[in-house]
Amino acid sequence: MHLFQILCFFRKLSPFRGETIFEVLFVSKVLPENCRSPYDIRTRKSDYTDALSYSPLPMGEGLGVRVNPPPPTPPHRRGANQTCKITRKTGNKRKLLCLFGLCAALLILSGCKIENQKETLILDKVQDAELADLDQSTAGRQPVAGADWLRIDQQLFEGWTIEPSEMVVGLPSQPVTLSLVESADDPFEIIALFSKKSSAYDTALNSMLTLFKGRGVEANVLVLNGENDTGLIKAAYRYAQSEQPDLILSFGSKATAWIHDHGGDSSVPVLSVTSKDPVLMGQVADYESGSGSHIAYTSLNIPTELQLSYLKQFRPDLKTIGILYAENNSSAVVTQVEPLVEAAEADGIEIIHFNVRDQKNAQAELARMMPELIEQMQAQDPNNEQSLLWITGSTSVFNEIETINQHAGNTPVLSVVTNVTQPGANSAMMSIGVSFESNALMAAIFAERILNGEAAGELPVGVVTPPDIAINFSKAAESGVTVPFTFFESANFIYDAQGAQVRAYGQ
Repeated sequence: MHLFQILCFFRKLSPFRGETIFEVLFVSKVLPENCRSPYDIRTRKSDYTDALSYSPLPMGEGLGVRVNPPPPTPPHRRGANQTCKITRKTGNKRKLLCLFGLCAALLILSGCKIENQKETLILDKVQDAELADLDQSTAGRQPVAGADWLRIDQQLFEGWTIEPSEMVVGLPSQPVTLSLVESADDPFEIIALFSKKSSAYDTALNSMLTLFKGRGVEANVLVLNGENDTGLIKAAYRYAQSEQPDLILSFGSKATAWIHDHGGDSSVPVLSVTSKDPVLMGQVADYESGSGSHIAYTSLNIPTELQLSYLKQFRPDLKTIGILYAENNSSAVVTQVEPLVEAAEADGIEIIHFNVRDQKNAQAELARMMPELIEQMQAQDPNNEQSLLWITGSTSVFNEIETINQHAGNTPVLSVVTNVTQPGANSAMMSIGVSFESNALMAAIFAERILNGEAAGELPVGVVTPPDIAINFSKAAESGVTVPFTFFESANFIYDAQGAQVRAYGQ
């Protein structure tokens, strides 16, 4: 008998029957029917040992990720506790043996290492207090003196000496070094290459460093800014290669794409962070095989079919999606717009394109195009039951959430970028995607594996699923929308009817 049958993780009573009674708690966790994952699993810090195994597997008609068997559910992820009673007619000795077996099983789960197909990722125990520190540190993030393009969580200044670097010349933005205050004799050397100045990359770097700190991964880090310029990204990468660090972290799709296309063979491993899906970008053939090169990839996307499944669960009669994107943001177009258009149209859903041509004038373009297109959507859906707006990961577009809300009327505004749903009025109603934190925590696990000797080219693509969900109920009230309870139950971040945060990181 499988252990998870005993624990009722699949909401089915085990065939184990009789009179001995075990009361077992399980989670009321519901995902879209055609892309259901057997339980909720996150690359977030928890007070349990979470074993994460990622490999894309078919689920219904979509692509999902399955881990088998499931890890224990952390207390902050539990829904309403439910009890199932399992009985069996036995003598006292059998009863004691059964009880002993259950206790042993729970002990095994508490430090579980779960095998599934080729890959096993293990997250050690990290206390809830550290997770709270990560959340609080975001508010306490401060610019580096002399290099204010980079913001570092205040708590990290306790473990690293953080200052501008004088060793690198030729980059407009001053590089930054993070040197361990106390370390072993030979800490790892990491170079982080940012495609550009970005709060998303700041968030990802801080999340990775926080996890390194919690797991005892000792590393000095040099951070370079490519200024969104191909020539500077090239120069920064060539410098990084010449230094022969233990690992290069590539932040952003632009830097990752350049390294893939022009980086050549190298003995220095590279790991992508906060970058779009490498399979859709044509950088690797599939999710399982690895790149076969010196580059390991993580994905900031969730499978399109899974994403569409969530949208249809939110609006069961969905007929129209208005997609907002920047047409010259090639990574967003290739990995988010085109796949969703193809999947939606195959499902009979009409797509209306809100495409920004000049990213520098995104606000003006959105203000000009939205009234006419929203009027077109509302004419087709006067009762506001069959349509929604979907904001992609085009930074120039999602940064204009205030403008989008001003012209959206009562059409619900959703986004693939979880950070677009935030406290207050300048927020999407709901986000369904992969947060920068979740992607970064997965990348940190990959980084540790590479630093410990695993070949970057043999690692699978890091995909986070089920997606992260954030809900702002003040925006839902403005749109007159009822949010299905399953979304509320699954949400990582929740903002109440006044837009105030009441749940963060599932707590």
